[in-house]
Amino acid sequence: MTSCFRSAVVLALLSALASAQGSSGLDVNATIMLAADRDGGGVSAEEWSAHRAYLASTAALAEGTEGDLDRRLVLANLFIRFWDEDKDLALTTSDLDALFARLDQDANGELNSKELRPEGGSAAGFFSRRILMGYVDTDTSGSATREEWAALAGGVEGELSLEHAYQWLDAALSAPPPANKNAVTPGVYLLTLDAGLDADFSGKLTLADFDQIFSALDLDQSGELSTKELAAQPRTPRADRGTSTPMSRVKLAGPLMPWQRSLDDAIAVAKRTGKPLLICVNIDGESASETLASYQYRNPAFVELVRGFVPVLFSPDSHNPREYDDRGRRLPDPKFGRVITSEHTSNETELYERYFSGTRVAPRHVGATADGEILFDIKLVNDLSIIDRALEKHGVFGDEALLAVESASEQQLLESPDAGFRDRLEALFATGDIRTRVRLASLALSSARATQHPALLRMAFLDDEQSVRSQAVWTAIQHTELLPTELFLSAIEATNGGDEADLLLAALDKEALDSNDEERRLRAERLTKVFRALSKTSTVLDPERWKLALAFAPVSVELEPAAEQTSPVSKRLNQLEKLLEVHPDDRELNLLFTDTLIRLARIQLLSGGNPTYLFEDARLAAMRTTTEAEPSARGLGYLAWANYQLLDATAVDYAAQALPLLRSDAGSPLTSHVLQIFAQTRLSGFYSALSENREWPAEWLADIRDVHEVLMIHPSLTEAQVVGYVGFLGAIEAYELQGDVLRRGLELFPGSNDLHMNLRAQALHAGGADGLAAAYDEFDVSEENRPTFEWYTGFAQLVAAERHVQNGQSKAAQSAYRQAVDHFRESFRDRADYKGSADHYIALALAGSARLYTTEASFDQALAAIQEGLATSPNSSAVRDGLGNTPAATASLLHRALLKEGRATEASALREVLDGQGL
Repeated sequence: MTSCFRSAVVLALLSALASAQGSSGLDVNATIMLAADRDGGGVSAEEWSAHRAYLASTAALAEGTEGDLDRRLVLANLFIRFWDEDKDLALTTSDLDALFARLDQDANGELNSKELRPEGGSAAGFFSRRILMGYVDTDTSGSATREEWAALAGGVEGELSLEHAYQWLDAALSAPPPANKNAVTPGVYLLTLDAGLDADFSGKLTLADFDQIFSALDLDQSGELSTKELAAQPRTPRADRGTSTPMSRVKLAGPLMPWQRSLDDAIAVAKRTGKPLLICVNIDGESASETLASYQYRNPAFVELVRGFVPVLFSPDSHNPREYDDRGRRLPDPKFGRVITSEHTSNETELYERYFSGTRVAPRHVGATADGEILFDIKLVNDLSIIDRALEKHGVFGDEALLAVESASEQQLLESPDAGFRDRLEALFATGDIRTRVRLASLALSSARATQHPALLRMAFLDDEQSVRSQAVWTAIQHTELLPTELFLSAIEATNGGDEADLLLAALDKEALDSNDEERRLRAERLTKVFRALSKTSTVLDPERWKLALAFAPVSVELEPAAEQTSPVSKRLNQLEKLLEVHPDDRELNLLFTDTLIRLARIQLLSGGNPTYLFEDARLAAMRTTTEAEPSARGLGYLAWANYQLLDATAVDYAAQALPLLRSDAGSPLTSHVLQIFAQTRLSGFYSALSENREWPAEWLADIRDVHEVLMIHPSLTEAQVVGYVGFLGAIEAYELQGDVLRRGLELFPGSNDLHMNLRAQALHAGGADGLAAAYDEFDVSEENRPTFEWYTGFAQLVAAERHVQNGQSKAAQSAYRQAVDHFRESFRDRADYKGSADHYIALALAGSARLYTTEASFDQALAAIQEGLATSPNSSAVRDGLGNTPAATASLLHRALLKEGRATEASALREVLDGQGL
């Protein structure tokens, strides 16, 4: 029922533990005592006395003196007991050889998994052998030869040191996690034993722990342990009160635990109240953890015991797709309540260093004072009522040092780090008028207070009122050093431009210089670099001038090269070569020659040939057409083109030189190619720098933006170029400009799925579900494109509805679902080929609506919606929507609800529909 996990850079589950003292049959306490049994006949009083003295000596303590023992040494000596074949209390290579020979039942010189566990073998014996096998079986074949077995000794002959045992045990603990979180592995068994050593759950290992284990096994209280007592199950004291009520009798609410948001907050509250900390560790998919999360943490009686503590949670698992709604309000984890995902997943490193004694296991409950003294450490237990007794014993109940949240003043709310006070303060902001929101935005951060409230600013940056946003930005400017890194971009996006934006960027500049936090410094540095660069114009081309040039320039239509043109183009090339023999310095002849070489190279490319030599000749010819004193626009353009095809890095430099000169010929095919080359090479250079974590010149951003702005008005524009521009703006987080480009791009390429997909993402970022629902309102759509836009508008409404559901806004979600259905139906009125996909999403929308109606007990509406959806697209019944639900699952949910309500007739009719579709 218990589970263990390890953490590297990212937390990974290692394995999970079965019951330590229950029905799994793991004789934990008996195994611990076997180390004292020297002759195999039980533990006599003399053997126990000698073993107790030995344990004391391992911690440099006099016999009978209590203090911390060396857990690693105790475990190593315990297992040596199982590997010491001749029972002389010394582990030697001869012992290992003899153990191999005994286990090798078929005498074939190789051990297999079956031989490790003969009939009648104890769990302790089995796992002691598996530990050795796991160390030598490096290829995970499940077997080991005698030669591989010899690796245990590491080349040593004779007596082995404890270091060898440490290595074998460490290898077992480092094994990969099993797929089954409740499976017992050697590493799991070791952690079970380690937990079993701490009999009083104090978090420390002392002689008193061993005395308690001894006493629990000594059923007749004789002062000795017989072999029968060693084989018996240990006694587990019953809880006389607490939350050990049968779960079937417990009336459960939603998540109730009064978690704190961070360890720092918890320690601060503990110091203010005098209450101890309660550190809770929980993981998904493991039985005891699930029991705690589903029952104890929702049981008012258990939570009442927890109120004597200041609880903080660590769980590595996410249960919410988002942490904040579209207004910046918190979306608590549905499994645990109150905390959000990043809070309960980010506490582990510091908790491990302070409280976990070098071992990561779950579930776990550690009680500790604010100063770090461990009061109890309960892990790997089968009887969860032990937790209740520890809470009763160590909790601090009675008068609170803090005022009740409901009666606290605004100043007291601002000064308290307690999560309840923070919740109250954020609720006041969310429901307050403009004056209240402006005031709270101004007070969110303060160097005069120990407690900060960036959550208020998160909401203020997204507020509908400009005055609230401006105040939040001003607070960020004044106290940038207190602003969380993740809110830097939100602050920039909330500015109203002008001086406000300049002041914020200046404050972030200072933060980049002053901060000792490398991540924070780099974030501030990058954002200021990006948004300052975007405020400037490219030195290579000015979009406004190019716009004027393109408005009056003739547009040349380029004839695409084709294989059948090879002969006439080659003939023309030969003619030009002969003319150049007579007039080698003729610029115009060289330009025609270069153009012809490039055309022939392009034909070669289309034909699958190798045009390298042609591009090389084109480069040489183009170089004869331009000089520093008398540059040639076309010559530089051809140089850029040829070098780009030859993967020469100078292509971008030639393009940059050519473009100002080519503006007078803005509509020509050559200009189009040079614009594309400049755009692509700048983009490639930028992305390469990002991927290699290299610095990139700030002026590149203006170059990339402005060349794409010219391409956006150029007749040669392609959909791929718009998509590339949109992707670049997303990469630098320039979302406002990205939204503008997307809308312009969709007017040019109305059927682009990539652009529609990006528009949905951008609209969600900028305005949440409401912004997405309104994303298509401003498009001026032609009659020809109307069905396409109706379809994509329906899809946007469907996504918006699902976001509303995540935000807990049922009414808005229902409205969006209805609009999605209407738009999808409108899309195939004039385009019959849209009907199949439209019906599919209509079925998902109706099922989503039915699920909401079901949770609200509006069963008539739910039944109508789900029946219509199932009839519209039967093949969509098993398809998941954006929330992970299928129409079939929703129908089953409604079916159960109808039966529970006593509406058997309707339930039966729905069941017939499901059966008819094989669901």
